[in-house]
Amino acid sequence: MDGSSDNIANLKQAPFYWKHDLEAEAVFITAENINNLLSSCSVAGGVDLLHIDLDGNDYWVWKEIEIQPSIVILEYNSVFGLDRPITVPYRANFNRTNAHFSNHYYGASLKAMYDLTVKKATLSLDVIAQETMHILYGKIK
Repeated sequence: MDGSSDNIANLKQAPFYWKHDLEAEAVFITAENINNLLSSCSVAGGVDLLHIDLDGNDYWVWKEIEIQPSIVILEYNSVFGLDRPITVPYRANFNRTNAHFSNHYYGASLKAMYDLTVKKATLSLDVIAQETMHILYGKIK
């Protein structure tokens, strides 16, 4: 799923698209529609890998997701720092370019994403990898 129909069109033209059982849909994801979207994709029973990179409401969408992936990759905003749980207020139509001219006002801090992920986890959770803009969490049995 992607909010850009151009991105979906490009994906569908990629040489690997026809080789695999892939589905791609242009849809603007919100906290209100994410679980219905996931259910319509036959993933209501769970997924092994979930990657959330929305450039805005990542925290709020992740908070609402009802499935428990084995691994989740989350975008965080490094501008917000590492020590405090900070997130932009939820707005269903959030667009980071419209929110602030700098494009730096979006998403949530690493601490906010970590705290929410720990709260949502049904098993113990470890940070598997971290890079500049994304963090990878996985259940450690």
